Amino acid sequence: MSLSLLKPKKLLTILQGFIKETEELLDRKMKGELPHIRVQDSTPDFEQPDLGMRSGEKEIIIPKGEEYLVRGLLALEAFRRFLPASISELPQAIDLAWSFAYSQMGKAERRKWKVIWRKVAKTIDLGDIIHQPVEAFTLLEEMKPQQGLAELVGIFYEIDRYHEKVDTKEFIHIVEDFFTHYQVKLSEREVKVLEAVAREPEFDLEELAEKIRINPRKVSSTIASLKRRGILFLRESVAFSRLGFSTYNLYLVPRRTLEEKALEILRRYPYLYSLTELIDGLGGYIATLVLPFWLDIEKEMQRIRGLLEQLCQPNRFLCFKRTRSYRHRNFRHYSLSDNDWRIPWQSWTLWLKRILEHSELSSGSEVMTKLNSRRTEKPAALDEIDWAILREVWDGESRARQLRQKLGIGSLQLQERMQRLREKGVIMMSVGVLCVGLSEPVFLLIHGNPKKLWSLIAAFDELPFHVTVEAEGDINGLFSVLTLPRGQGTAFAHQIHKHIKENQIQLHLGRRIPLSYFEFPLPP
Repeated sequence: MSLSLLKPKKLLTILQGFIKETEELLDRKMKGELPHIRVQDSTPDFEQPDLGMRSGEKEIIIPKGEEYLVRGLLALEAFRRFLPASISELPQAIDLAWSFAYSQMGKAERRKWKVIWRKVAKTIDLGDIIHQPVEAFTLLEEMKPQQGLAELVGIFYEIDRYHEKVDTKEFIHIVEDFFTHYQVKLSEREVKVLEAVAREPEFDLEELAEKIRINPRKVSSTIASLKRRGILFLRESVAFSRLGFSTYNLYLVPRRTLEEKALEILRRYPYLYSLTELIDGLGGYIATLVLPFWLDIEKEMQRIRGLLEQLCQPNRFLCFKRTRSYRHRNFRHYSLSDNDWRIPWQSWTLWLKRILEHSELSSGSEVMTKLNSRRTEKPAALDEIDWAILREVWDGESRARQLRQKLGIGSLQLQERMQRLREKGVIMMSVGVLCVGLSEPVFLLIHGNPKKLWSLIAAFDELPFHVTVEAEGDINGLFSVLTLPRGQGTAFAHQIHKHIKENQIQLHLGRRIPLSYFEFPLPP
């Protein structure tokens, strides 16, 4: 660090600059005079969220450190002086200041700042929410630089009007709800690229660019921008269906007095993959289980049924196996002029009615070909190294150097194995699209002959996104999860209930309950 940077006048000038930036961002003026700044001899305390900086009205004492660290602490202190009264005494609120400091740094400095931030920011598990502050706030900065932070802080200023204080649980719920429903604005090119990549995650750049008639270089830069902003997720993942694993769903409505016990059993179950709370009607939950082939699956399902069914309301525990599946994403109703979704429910209803009356499949023949082909596939044969590679890919460590170091194998051997696993369909590209105004999941169980019900896919394909599977067991029919714009679930429910007999369907609005960890099952 330059010695001149440690001089009080220099530090004060830097602090003044950050205060001015904060005033412009939040459209507020700082009250009081600027404090004196003194650098102490001790090094930063990485056990403290402010790294041991001492802050008062008249003096700030900061620890010694590299230039980026000193600047970061001054930016943090500048923003902290503007925290709304509702959260000013809340320890977790300092993450807002860390986020502002992050926004004031260059690319190289951000990486270092993020490493330190992770050391001092604690992940908080509230049961229904797992709050990871560093990932959440840095993603917000990438999605919409600074303005998103100003909008979030504005919520807490609004709470000030009612002279209310916010506790940790309320703070996290407000922050996570803001992130969940935060919507970025998309350009025409971004919409085309998102739709194309979502349909073909294992794309060839040149072929994709030719299909959507956009220069390959522009397609590449658009994909990079979408990934950086947290809108598009592309990563290699493990295909459980090609490993002989079985996927089951549980639909359960626990008795009120036994709900906590049922949730505790589910959360401790080692093969629980996802959990959704149903937030309408009777309530309840939908759990997804992924069971490895080395278990006696029939016996295992009898065991979990024995544990949970007795805790549920009569006839409110259903178990079904997922056999064939299909997913589709469609940006047809995304309005570029409004940067929002405009779903024409009247015209969609006529299309749904026509399908139900005349069993029109539209693209259904193509869908059925894909579905039928999956049933004849045999599980891939793997050795110990293959399983070790899959474990690392599942944990997100699919980069060659990291894999070679962890597995202790050569570059050529790793390349050959990865290629073979891809060819077998065991490793595949998965894609996710977030922050585009789709935040309301609808869960639909339709009882009936699956062969006749699959024609509904032609209607569901017109909506933004759905995953539909064939169900066998206590429920025979289809299980579909549709993701709609916020507030549109009610309109969808109205049309479905209107045209499909109510005794044939169970429809729920829901919200995902994040699980802290799902461990990839390895053979014993």
